[in-house]
Amino acid sequence: MEINNNYDVKPPLDSRGAAIVQGRFYTLTPEERAATLALLREDFSEWLLNSFDLTPSQKVQLEEMPAKLKKHIGDQIAECWEHAGLVTFQKEEDEEEEDDRQNKDFIIFPSAVQHYSFRSKEHTTAYSLSIWIRYS
Repeated sequence: MEINNNYDVKPPLDSRGAAIVQGRFYTLTPEERAATLALLREDFSEWLLNSFDLTPSQKVQLEEMPAKLKKHIGDQIAECWEHAGLVTFQKEEDEEEEDDRQNKDFIIFPSAVQHYSFRSKEHTTAYSLSIWIRYS
């Protein structure tokens, strides 16, 4: 089996594609990571377009998405990655065509878990983020 290491290939926006993009992020230099985090915070749409091979209907949905929601999602992903956390992305898949599904819900679960060790007196925080897209 041949492994494609061509990072110029954009994955689709699905669970597997999100894991690929996250893995690529953690291979970037500190300067490239900082630029990625800044783009996530400033222009989530542009980051998505640069990172994923979006379908025509996904591009339309991105254009129609409220600016406040795009800002919130971009900020949450950047916050998580800035603290070396992991983002899990789950998108429901079914038999219907994506264009036919009108009711889409975004469920976003940010998490900052606090851990304190009495032995070492160390206090740490582990960051994670779960994004779930479901159709109702």
